[in-house]
Order: sequence, then C-alpha cells, then structure tokens
Amino acid sequence: MKQGESSGSRKAKKIRKGAGRWFFALSRILGIGIILFIGMFALDVFSGEGFSFQELLGFLVHLIPSYILIIVLLVAWNYELLGLLLYLGLGISYYLLTGGKEHFSAYLFISGSLTIIGLLFLLDWIYQRREAGH
Repeated sequence: MKQGESSGSRKAKKIRKGAGRWFFALSRILGIGIILFIGMFALDVFSGEGFSFQELLGFLVHLIPSYILIIVLLVAWNYELLGLLLYLGLGISYYLLTGGKEHFSAYLFISGSLTIIGLLFLLDWIYQRREAGH
C-alpha cells in the first residue's frame, strides 16, 4: 500500500471516461427504472374503497418481482458480467413463465428492457477491462 492511501481506496473503481461512463450510468439508471416500472403494477391491488390489511398484504406480495429485481441490480452493480447473465435470464424467464400468451408489447417492454439492461452491463464490463488494460 502506498503512503497516504487508505485500504478502501485500493478497492475503489477507476472513474470511467467517455462511453464507459455512459454504460456505467445508463445500466444502473435503467435498472432502477425497470424496478419502478414493474413495481407500479402492484398498485392495482388497492380498490380505492378504503384501506385494509389484506390489500397491504396483497401489495407486498405483488412487489415480489420488484424485490427480485432489486437483488439482481445490487449484484450487477459490482459484478457486471453476472448482471448480464441475471438480466438475460430474467428476460427469458418472463417469456417462459407466461407461456408466450401475453401480447407482443408486454415482451417488448419487459423482456426487451431486461435484455437491454443486461447488454449495458456487458458493455460496462468490456469498457472496464479495456481501461484496465486487460
């Protein structure tokens, strides 16, 4: 360790420049965006006729896909290549779990978004390795 260098700074990632900066930011911003988008569908639990414990419980259950996406984003934040695999896996899983019975637009917005986010994490990983000289 160099003089004046803390142990935490050795682990800090190098600040990205150019396209690498955009891949870093965009992958994470879109990851947060898809969590909010999917979470928005949990709001259909509330009937508007007052509040009940059963509605709250239903709301929390309907947020399970968002909880999964939060975990995936937290993992992908530091392990971009694993993020690629997780996001692609979720995109494929959505199609398989629905049996291909949904409207094309549902797959475009959900599976397509997950795939794009995964590819952005891949590009971020590639740029990190390029900047590190590997």
